[in-house]
Amino acid sequence: MFQPAPDREYVQVDPGSISVVYQSVNSVSVALPGLSAAMARAVIVGYKLESKRYAVVVALHLVDAGKHLLFMHDDPHLDPGGARRAATEAISFVESMGFFVENASWKDLDPVAQRELLANLLVFQPPTAEAKKKEAEALVDPRTKLARLLVQF
Repeated sequence: MFQPAPDREYVQVDPGSISVVYQSVNSVSVALPGLSAAMARAVIVGYKLESKRYAVVVALHLVDAGKHLLFMHDDPHLDPGGARRAATEAISFVESMGFFVENASWKDLDPVAQRELLANLLVFQPPTAEAKKKEAEALVDPRTKLARLLVQF
């Protein structure tokens, strides 16, 4: 099962440790608890940790907001069989939201193509300063904004 990882802003993984990448071929409007509906794209990343253990992360890039939501598998230290099951579970998880995903064939790409793929998948980039500003503004109660405006007069 995948749980939100609010402490992670984006996917920070050494490209050399990545085992598999799936990406959505479509954008979907998602409505998650506590957030308004937003268009998003999905990426699933399976990567190797130390001592033959693996982790799987699902990352949603919220297109208009320019931010990312990450979901980590319950078990952050999976064996190879568990990692395959977690990847299958991740695919089901994002498909249940309406995404269609395809295998990016990570292992078949040369290093230049791998770097290019990561550069194009925004979940591997930190959220922009503008996105962080929008998020901070969204946290302010509209009544507080109104009060600040009225105080200026």
